[in-house]
Amino acid sequence: MDFTGTLIERREFDNNLVWRVAIPEPFRRYVFAKGYIAIHGASLTVAEVNRAEGWFEIWMIPETRRATVFEGKQVGAPLNIEIERSTQVMVDTVREAVHGKPGPPAAGAGGHPERKGPVAGRLCADASQVSGLTWVPRALAAADLPGLLAVQRACYGDGFVESGEVFARRLASPANCSLVLERAGTVCAYLAAYRSVQGKVTPLHGDFEAMAHTDTLYLHDMAVLPALGGQGLARALLQPLWAQATAEGLVHTALVSVQGSQAYWARHGYAVQPLADAAQQARLASYGEEAVYMVRSLGAAA
Repeated sequence: MDFTGTLIERREFDNNLVWRVAIPEPFRRYVFAKGYIAIHGASLTVAEVNRAEGWFEIWMIPETRRATVFEGKQVGAPLNIEIERSTQVMVDTVREAVHGKPGPPAAGAGGHPERKGPVAGRLCADASQVSGLTWVPRALAAADLPGLLAVQRACYGDGFVESGEVFARRLASPANCSLVLERAGTVCAYLAAYRSVQGKVTPLHGDFEAMAHTDTLYLHDMAVLPALGGQGLARALLQPLWAQATAEGLVHTALVSVQGSQAYWARHGYAVQPLADAAQQARLASYGEEAVYMVRSLGAAA
């Protein structure tokens, strides 16, 4: 057990049970929406987190309610909570590398509380200053995939997680130009991208298909470790890749916006572009009803 939380709200919605649980301040950094947490030994998905107010919510479907002993828990009940070990290690490693501030001691460390593309040739990237640190993107490599998968898991729900095998195939594509940011051996952010053509969508779990003639930098997936959100890592990845694509003669950049990110990409100059081709519409549909295809000229300011 990592800490004792308190059940501060209990409600039911369409046969689902929703709990809001208070988190002690030292442990708030380890809890992320769509991440995992164990309560009384049962691994559950975190639905929502509010670190400022110090709580997280979980939703339990009827099957979970039947399989656990949670029905009798009422507001005010103490809950035995365990943080996912990989999440704790990742957050502590990044904090120590970036800020020199590790989290609470891990298990066995003593003390309390007890813790249980190829970019063909060289990619020339300008260094970016983020929170007083210099971040220099480099080409994503196979050795980065375990860290990439950890960042992906921390950022996305299960519906958008892609496997290491898929990313390994993408790295082997001659069109690949993906980038990564790492600190002290920990992947902090990545941008999966490749050279493509305007109007072509890469479906979820799809390969980076090489084309004979390309005109578009396609941004398939960008994710930043939640503990480092809002510190400029996304721009540190985007700007050099936009510049590299322009230097190579590409004239457009495109992407599929999901999970409410359309306004973010619009601020970077991307605009929704309808797809006329039925095959590309079907590929777009693999991301869900709210997904949109967006395009920007590489000559436009961002």
